[in-house]
This record gives sequence, C-alpha cells and structure tokens, in this order.
Amino acid sequence: MPARSPTRRFGRWFAARDRYGLILLCVFGLFALADFTRRAAVVEPRRDVGIRRATVLIRALMPPDNPVVLIASDPNGQAAALSEMLMTEPGVPRSFAIPGSRLLGAGGYNNSEYVPRFQTVEELMSELDRLAVPLVLLRNDPQARVHWSHLDQIEEAARRYPERWKLVHEDLDLPAPVRAYVLTGNSERHAAAAEIMKITAPTALRK
Repeated sequence: MPARSPTRRFGRWFAARDRYGLILLCVFGLFALADFTRRAAVVEPRRDVGIRRATVLIRALMPPDNPVVLIASDPNGQAAALSEMLMTEPGVPRSFAIPGSRLLGAGGYNNSEYVPRFQTVEELMSELDRLAVPLVLLRNDPQARVHWSHLDQIEEAARRYPERWKLVHEDLDLPAPVRAYVLTGNSERHAAAAEIMKITAPTALRK
C-alpha cells in the first residue's frame, strides 16, 4: 500500500477542522439569534404620553396674530410636543413652539448643568408677558429621569394666578397629567416674533 503523502493528510485534517469550525459558528449564531429574539420580545411599546391630543387643541386655539405656545415638559415630553407641533403645521410654518428648557432654563447643554433661569414665579410671569405667550402646554412627570424645576414654577404660577391661567385641557388618565392653558391678556397681543426667534434658534443655553 502506498504511503499517504503529508499533503493529503494535512488536507483531510484541515477539512475536518473547517467542518468543526463551521458547526461551532452555526451554534453560536443560533444562540445569538435566540438572545436577540428574547431581547426584542421584552421591549416595551412606546407609551402614549397624551401629547398629541393636547397639541391638536392648542393648534385650534392659536390666535392668528399670536400663534405661540410654550412647551413645558420633561425632555421626552418636550421633544414629543415639538415634533407634534411641527407635523401638524398646515403648510408653511407660521407658528412658534417655544421649548421650556430654552426660555426658562439656564446652564449648559448637559442636563447636569441645568439651573432654572428665574428664581421666582413673578420673574417667570414677567417673561411670559414680555413675550406675550398666549398658550402653555404642561406635562410634569414626577417619574421622569431628568427633572427641570421650571416645571414646578409653571405649576405654581397656575395656582397663584388662576385668573390669568385658564385651564382648557386636562388629561388625568395618564401616568403624568397633561394640561393646556390659555394665558389671558396675551391672546389679543401680537407675537414677539423677533425675540422668540432668538430663543428658539439653535444656540447654547444662557449662562
């Protein structure tokens, strides 16, 4: 019997090793797929935070000469409300949705650097009147990972000045209530468009 050449023996060894490697690769792949499927199955569906219903009403209540709303919510609610206001804009954008973190917050970009811009409710009210803000959307979630204290100031202003803060929408069937207010005395005024554009422009928060 002729002796097997080293080349043939090496080829058979390599082929067997390659098969074992392929089998192991398939096994690991199946485990990875199973883990991915398990993780995907436990992802919670996106919660309805009640923003959409409130923004529809706010859009309908916007004064023609002063189409402005202040969005006072935690980071997630604020982003959702700004998105809804943008998507429901009929045609060319003509309204202003002011992020509360821009108008009423100070510090830097990072949440850890946040500080309220105003120290008193009176100062906050003075700023809202300076800009003739006619509408406010409020969602103060006590379970939010990031809490902005200007939301507490807004709630305090609504309690302290009920004759100015007219509640036009309230949804309590949510983890965090959503409320909309008309700030009387400002609806009849014209929008302070130039000042509001400075606030909503993509610049750093006030120091």
